[in-house]
Amino acid sequence: MNWRSNIISTQSNQETKAFCLEQLRETTNTLKTEWNIILDASFEEVTSEEIESIIKELKDISKDYSIKLSKSNPGSIIITLEGSEEGFKVIQSLYKEGKLTEVMGLSVKFVGYELPNSNTKNANIQKKIDLFFSYSHKDEHLRSQLANHLSALQQNGKIKGWHDRQIGAGREWQGEIHHYLETSHIILLLVSADFIASKYCYDIEVRRAMERHDLGEARVIPIILRPVDWEDTPFARLQVLPRGGVPVSTWNNQDEAFLDVSRGIRVAVDEISLKCGNEDAKTFTSQ
Repeated sequence: MNWRSNIISTQSNQETKAFCLEQLRETTNTLKTEWNIILDASFEEVTSEEIESIIKELKDISKDYSIKLSKSNPGSIIITLEGSEEGFKVIQSLYKEGKLTEVMGLSVKFVGYELPNSNTKNANIQKKIDLFFSYSHKDEHLRSQLANHLSALQQNGKIKGWHDRQIGAGREWQGEIHHYLETSHIILLLVSADFIASKYCYDIEVRRAMERHDLGEARVIPIILRPVDWEDTPFARLQVLPRGGVPVSTWNNQDEAFLDVSRGIRVAVDEISLKCGNEDAKTFTSQ
């Protein structure tokens, strides 16, 4: 074989390799996968046209114009999309790097996926999320109103709320509180001057709640019930409800305040449920 035939053979091999790589890229691009994104809002606040705009923006970001809506859950915006695996990886990478924080002005709370051929038999079975109410008994009427606003989540089997008024006769109250404080997925701190003044609430429940939050074992959500200076508390670094930290008792319509709170809790519940997947509901991060 002369030098000319060697050159031709080398060029042919290079062209074959390039063709194979191009075919591999095309195969990867056409491999479809379902993935989920959670945005911090509710369907009551977002129109179908805005949902379409959200999907369009995700297409533009990922350059995957095959993305389409697979399904969506009512309440907080949990959208399951179908598209190329490569497009999903672009979105997931941007999210993990902190470069994708908003879509259409809505905060991105989670991005995750399941491969289409994975074992998803029980993937859509939502875990029941346990809520612990940490509150002062002087705010019992407000705690009761909040529980009423969470009734839809409870009746739909998404949450199971617990507070100390549920302790049965003859039960050791401190042990019961400790048990639910240690096992609940979400801990609601119902903040008021009486709550902060309570040694048990502040020194025991808040301290342990924040420890579990920092370990990724629970999500702590402070809810400002009545005006009080909470800026120097251990939970001041967390996002509070209602939005803007406006105390529930100062709203002209307290039902509107509790609606805002319940929507925020719903987002957290749906996010945690999605993160849990088929795994034990205790193994999620609070971040």
